[in-house]
Amino acid sequence: MKRICLTGLLCLLALPAFADDWVYTLRPGDDLWSIAEKFCGSGNHAQELAAHNNLTSPNNIRAGQRINIPTQLLIFQPSSATIEDISGEVALQRDPSNAAQLVPARKGDIVEMGASLVTKEGAVLVRFADGSSLSIQPRSKVLFNKLTSFGPAGMVDTHLRFSYGRGNAKIKPQNTGARFRIQTPEGIAAVRGTEFRVGHQIANNSSISNTETLSGQVSFIRSGQSTNLPAGFGVVASPAGVIKEALLPAPSWAGKWAGNYASVVMQQSISWLSVVDANHYVVSWANSTAPDIVFAQSSTQNTHTLVEQVPGNYLLSVRAVSNNSIEGLDALVQLDVKAVAPELTSVTNLTAGATTFNWHYPQATREFELTVDAEHWQHSKSILVTAQSHALPLTAGVYSWQVAAAESAVSTRSTFTLLPNVPTGLTVDRQAMALAISWVGVDQAESYRLSISNSNTPEKAPITIETDATDATVMLTDYGKYTVQLASMQNSLHSGNTQTNISVARTPWWLLLFAIPLLVL
Repeated sequence: MKRICLTGLLCLLALPAFADDWVYTLRPGDDLWSIAEKFCGSGNHAQELAAHNNLTSPNNIRAGQRINIPTQLLIFQPSSATIEDISGEVALQRDPSNAAQLVPARKGDIVEMGASLVTKEGAVLVRFADGSSLSIQPRSKVLFNKLTSFGPAGMVDTHLRFSYGRGNAKIKPQNTGARFRIQTPEGIAAVRGTEFRVGHQIANNSSISNTETLSGQVSFIRSGQSTNLPAGFGVVASPAGVIKEALLPAPSWAGKWAGNYASVVMQQSISWLSVVDANHYVVSWANSTAPDIVFAQSSTQNTHTLVEQVPGNYLLSVRAVSNNSIEGLDALVQLDVKAVAPELTSVTNLTAGATTFNWHYPQATREFELTVDAEHWQHSKSILVTAQSHALPLTAGVYSWQVAAAESAVSTRSTFTLLPNVPTGLTVDRQAMALAISWVGVDQAESYRLSISNSNTPEKAPITIETDATDATVMLTDYGKYTVQLASMQNSLHSGNTQTNISVARTPWWLLLFAIPLLVL
């Protein structure tokens, strides 16, 4: 009964019968009767096998000998396909008689003969029993007309129908007699061991189908006429006829996009060089973790803005489309897509101590990486934080900093100088021509710079002293009005000055008149 049903299905589809034989190598103990029983379902086919192989005696066979078995005699069993990967909204119609009975498709679902897959805004990868695969793009509908196999022979007979949409097929090299066919309203693409694209759409109120061979060979069959499509050729079929042409060459990436890898930011545009005779372009992308889940978009310009992708690693391809709607060869690039970088806003408290870094990031994220470098450090410091502000205890120095969010680009780098703290508690005691100077030490200061200048003799250089102590004694040689300035030093930087003034004057002569009697007494 199963064989009758399958035969009826073939008649309804009006598909060509197998034209190839399957070749079997005899093993020790084989005879035509057992071979016919195993592969054809009945030993009664032994005579047919003998006649087909011109064997005068069915028993005159030996191990290692090869015999041809007509594929129409082989017993085919219903097979199935499996949803290997899926992204977005995809529906599975299990009952071919009930078009309204759609259920959400899930990874791992079994697709049986007669079922359909309908991709809305999602995409799906289907794996067949022989290892072949079909990647179905969004806004497509595919009917799995026939899925049969014959286990001992390792053969398959697969027939799919694209009602609308596009897909990319990767077909494993077929055993002799195996078939893989994808049908559109305008014809059938019959393949054996190849990679090709196929699709059907309505353009300019006309129904058209495309087939483009990327490797191997495809035969496009329409109304009994076959068009051979080797790698690098495509065909478009419409009510007006069939057009075959060479695929347009892959575009060349422009500028910094040249090469096979680039790091980009969301909402950034990528560009390529225009292709002669291109009507428009198709930009396809897939996450590198699921390269066969493909999404595509048309572009009339030789640029594309990355607005669809969330941060991640992608495989992106661009191909030119001819005036006959045949899609050309792909230019490929691997993209590391980052979110927009955080915006640095300010650094507060620009003196040694708890310095606060502030930035702005419009998107929701759980973690930021703050990286700070200094001229006096051997290695940069990276800190993971959860807020858009963070304080660090820093000593004086020249610093640069930047921030990255999870899966974002790194912000611009900003530089600032952190000065040492100004010393406090400066006191000056005069003893004749000596100044005893002291101050409160600054935490982590390496040294201090003391400068004493006389405003009465500005032509003379100030007295300058560097010390790591917190006091100093200075001997003066001139009288006058002195300014005492003090700064702390750290990492080759000095703080602002703290200062005080003191006058050093001669003793008036008339005071000596009182001093002499005192000395006599």
